[in-house]
Amino acid sequence: MPNITHVIWDLDGTLLDTEPPYMAAIGAIAARYGQEFTVDVRERMMGRPSPVAARIFVETLGIPLTPDQFLVERDTALAILFRDC
Repeated sequence: MPNITHVIWDLDGTLLDTEPPYMAAIGAIAARYGQEFTVDVRERMMGRPSPVAARIFVETLGIPLTPDQFLVERDTALAILFRDC
């Protein structure tokens, strides 16, 4: 087995700027329910595991989804949006 000679460590945004698609997907879900994905909500979600961030999103905005349903909707939108990264 060959020795590993290089490692690429990709912090989000280093190789691909994925934040705009995330913001677009989450913002679209909020808008669909008549809510706004504000900076305050975004800051509360950032850096947290997805299930925790999803719970913060649905509870803070009063979105009628479970956190798991939100993640399915978000990930479905991201699969499309990431094609343009």
